[in-house]
Amino acid sequence: MATITLFAILPILYLTAIFSALILVIINQKVNNKNLKDILGDIEWEIIFFFIALYIVIGCLLEAGFKDFFIGIPFQTLNIFSLALMILLLISIISGFVANTPTALIFIPIIDLLIESYGFSPIPLLFGFIIGINIGGNIIPQGAACDLMTLKIAQDRGVQNLNYKRLFKMGFIFAVFHIFLSIMYLFILILFFG
Repeated sequence: MATITLFAILPILYLTAIFSALILVIINQKVNNKNLKDILGDIEWEIIFFFIALYIVIGCLLEAGFKDFFIGIPFQTLNIFSLALMILLLISIISGFVANTPTALIFIPIIDLLIESYGFSPIPLLFGFIIGINIGGNIIPQGAACDLMTLKIAQDRGVQNLNYKRLFKMGFIFAVFHIFLSIMYLFILILFFG
C-alpha cells in the first residue's frame, strides 16, 4: 500500500523507490524482529549497483543523441519483414547480454523514428521489439536480473544441480525455440498488417 501511495504522490521527485524501500525496511524490521544491520546485510548490493551503473550509461547515451546516429541510415530501402526480423533478432541478442529495460530504453526512440519518420507499419515492428525484449533475456543468465538472483540464492543455499552452465543451457534452448516461433508468427503478422 505504501508503494502505491508513494507512486501516486511522488512521481515528479523520482524518489518513490527510495521512500518505499525505507518504509518497507522499517515495517519489515518490526515484523521480523531483525535489526536494520541484518536486513541491509541480506541485500544483494552487487546487483543493485550493477543496474545503477547500467542505467547511468544508457541515460548518458540517450542524452548524447544516440537517436541521431540512426537518422541518416536509409531504412526505406528495407521491406517491413526484413526490418521487423532484424529488430527481433538484434534486440534478442542485445537483451541477452544487457538487461531488458536498458535495451528497451535504447530502442524505443529508434522504433519511434521508424514508425513516425519512415512510415513503417507499427504492429510488426512493435511485435519484434516486445518479443525480442522478453525472450532475449533468457539467452544467457546475465540478461535477466531474476536469473542472476536465482543463481546467487542457489549458490548461497547450496542447491544441487543448479549452476550457471545448466541455467545457460536450458535458457538458451528455450530462447532459440521461442525466437523461431516468433519469426513464424511475425511472417503471419506481415501478411495482415504489412
